[in-house]
Amino acid sequence: MSVAQQGALVRRVHIADPGPDAATRIRAELGEGPLSLVAVFAAPSTAFAALIADLTDTLAGTTVIGCITAGEINDGYREGGIVAIALPVSHFETETVLIPNLHALDPDKTVRNIIRKRAALKAVAPHWNHEFAILLIDGLSRREDAVVAMVM
Repeated sequence: MSVAQQGALVRRVHIADPGPDAATRIRAELGEGPLSLVAVFAAPSTAFAALIADLTDTLAGTTVIGCITAGEINDGYREGGIVAIALPVSHFETETVLIPNLHALDPDKTVRNIIRKRAALKAVAPHWNHEFAILLIDGLSRREDAVVAMVM
């Protein structure tokens, strides 16, 4: 882990020149676990499915999510690389909610699922008084506003 990451609540890695060893490099730079969640943002040229599968295997017990991105923000705007962000178990409990079909939203089902996941987190970490949510959505779907309106 880089000196800048020692003691950081949120860890980050930027791989400017991803290759077949990207998952190994990401894991090494993220440092010691356990990690609750790793979010990966990768260039379209990345072998994305293989990267996520490798990270899921390498980071057993960690939730791995991600998406393809048109560019990465890391010490400025970059293209062609991978950014990974990790949330350590020491400070984060995480749950994910997949909204499977953005063009056929089911608000009742989705909101019930979100409420159920929040309740599960509260049961696991009742002493934690703060929470936040991140919404990752395919910008090409043009459904961002509809999804945000559904969950707000």
